[in-house]
Amino acid sequence: MPGITVIVMFLLLIIPLARQAHAAEFTVANVAQLQAALTTAASDGVDDTIWVAGGTYNVTSALTYNANNNGDGMLKIVALNSRALPLFDGSAGTARIMVFRNNTDQNNPNDNGADIMVEGIVFRNGNHGGLFIATGKADIQINKCLFMDNQEFNGSGASLWSVTGAISVIKNTFIDNSGTYFGGGLYVNTKSGFVQISNNHFSGNTALNGGGAPWLSPPVL
Repeated sequence: MPGITVIVMFLLLIIPLARQAHAAEFTVANVAQLQAALTTAASDGVDDTIWVAGGTYNVTSALTYNANNNGDGMLKIVALNSRALPLFDGSAGTARIMVFRNNTDQNNPNDNGADIMVEGIVFRNGNHGGLFIATGKADIQINKCLFMDNQEFNGSGASLWSVTGAISVIKNTFIDNSGTYFGGGLYVNTKSGFVQISNNHFSGNTALNGGGAPWLSPPVL
């Protein structure tokens, strides 16, 4: 039955290709490589994982990800080695260290499934904050990161926004971040998304109008 044999062999060849089409991985070791990976990930239409090598990354302008409601997949930014965390230092810049958006029209969110996860990254000396993420329906996860000595209006360490997407902040450390208004260490704003903040450490964070550690808007009861 040569015809069936040919078909089976063809299927065995294309199945791995089909799996590869649903995910992409990058390994980066400097700021330029990371920005290039973020730009590609924002428009490639698949799930992306960016592995970040250890070392110090001096950031002079914000590292940006703008998926813009294009049906893109999940984005993961993960330390390559959990024992040698990458440190992003914004002391030489005048902007946030990282700014991620996958929904520029929050009145018509169309980013379901395009979740954003950041794990094992150190954010230090961000002159307009460490990390900013805004989504619509997509979830946000921040795990095992360190936010230290960042400054901003709201959420100088991390500022996380969603419409209906869940926001999880787990096992992070926020130290000596300062905000002009609310949430010196962490600012969370969601219209109706589930919020989980657990097993984090807050120390020395300040905000003039309240919420030196975390600030939730609306408040989670």
